[in-house]
This record gives sequence, structure tokens and C-alpha cells, in this order.
Amino acid sequence: MHALSPDRTEKSTSSLFTTIAHLLPRYFVIVVLTLCYLVGRIAFGTTDIPDGLIRPAENPFYEFRGMKRLLNYAIVLSVHVGKSFCIDPIGFSHEYGYNCVREVGESVDGWTIRDVRLLFPLAIALGAVTLVLVCWRYGGLPVILDLFVAYVWLATLFPIAGILKVGTFIADRIVVASTVAFAVFGGKFLAWLVLSSPETDKSTTLRRLGLFWTRSRILLILCLFVALARRVMRRSEQWMTSYDLLKNSLVTCPTSAKSNLEISKCYSGLFPDKLDLDLAQ
Repeated sequence: MHALSPDRTEKSTSSLFTTIAHLLPRYFVIVVLTLCYLVGRIAFGTTDIPDGLIRPAENPFYEFRGMKRLLNYAIVLSVHVGKSFCIDPIGFSHEYGYNCVREVGESVDGWTIRDVRLLFPLAIALGAVTLVLVCWRYGGLPVILDLFVAYVWLATLFPIAGILKVGTFIADRIVVASTVAFAVFGGKFLAWLVLSSPETDKSTTLRRLGLFWTRSRILLILCLFVALARRVMRRSEQWMTSYDLLKNSLVTCPTSAKSNLEISKCYSGLFPDKLDLDLAQ
């Protein structure tokens, strides 16, 4: 990566500030409306869902407080971020119930934390900060603006961030590869992959590497499309019938009481071809 020339940086910076000036009124309206919504929720005492409406089997962390709540929901957020980039650490399920995502150790409040999973949210936070610094150094303010737009996507994870008490726990529907951030920046990455060309160099080794890159990038794109297509097809097939959906969910969350109860109905006669009363018990 190379730093931008001073003239190009100055033009990019001027264009960036012009764009920000046009967008600021819109951002101001969005922020004001958001604050009005939150103030209204606080004024009417509706910031949290009543405990009686939350099922512990569907959201096992809702009662946590303090540092224990912060660390456990950091794990939940890291799972969502991983799923958004097609890295699924726990597997797909239409619901993630009790013990499907193991809570951080019981000694959290005593600050004797020994859970290797906490390295994942830490790595994501450090990676996000590092990416900003690298883009600021080599790409300048325009690249920072693109990065900011990408990071705004994190705001969509607010319902499962643990800030407010809600009934939602882990939700695959908000992290699949059809999210706005994935579509915009995934498309930008694919465009770079197609249009990029290796720099010429006198070194025979580098020329060979450049030729290999030119020939292999189309294959990489095809592999990416095939992988995403398979994922979409598999998820669509699983949602077609309750039996397929529950069967797959129990692979990820075998101790889910709700899923076990519902699939027992499938074996109790809901699907005549799967009737098995012994298995239903």
C-alpha cells in the first residue's frame, strides 16, 4: 500500500468535507429522532421488556448484571460478527436456547476470568481499531468515510447487544450474507478483485506470482459465489418444513427443551410418514 500524493489527498479531503456538509442535516434529524424515541421509552418506563414476557429457554442471559452481563453479551456480539462474515462458530439454528452458548465462568464478578472465548471479542475490537489506523495512514479521510459506513452496520446489532433487556438472543436472520454492509463492501471487494492488476517487476518470482494471481482470481470469485449459493440454498431448504428446521437446530442446540418438545410432535403424528411414538418420548 502507498500513501496518496499531497494533491490527491487535498482534493479527496475537500470532496469529503463537501459530502459531509450535505449529509449533516440528515444525520442530525436521524440522531434527534433516535434520541426522542429513547427518551420516550425511558419516560414511559418501557426500556426493558417485562421479565414475564421473556422465556429463559430462548434468552438465557437476560438476567445477568454488571460485568457478567457485559462479558457474556460480548460473546454474543462476536458470534454475530463472525456469522456476518460467513464464519459460524456455533452452527445454524432458528433459536439458540439454554446452554447452546455456554455462559462465561461463574467467577466473573470476582475478576477471575478464564474463558478463551473472550479473546474473540477482544480480537474484533483490536482489529476494528487497527483497521481505522491503517486506513487513516494509507488511505486518508475518504477511505475512513467508507470504513465508517461499514461500521455503522454494527448499529443493527443493537437489539442483541445486551444494552436493553429484550427477548432476542442470537438471530441468524440479521447476520446472513444479504446484509447491506456485506452487499456493499463485498461488491466493492469483488470489483477490486476483478479489476486489480499486479505491478510489473523485474523479478521473475514476482512476475510468476502476478501471473498466478491474474489467473486464479476468477476461480476465487466463482468459489465465493458457489459457497454463498450453497449456504442460501441450504438455509432455504431448512426453513421449508418444521421437521427439517427443528432437526437441524437440534444438531447445534441438542439441549433445547423447546426444540425437543416441538420435534416430538413431528414424531407423534404431525408427519404421518415419521410416526414414531417411542422416539417422540
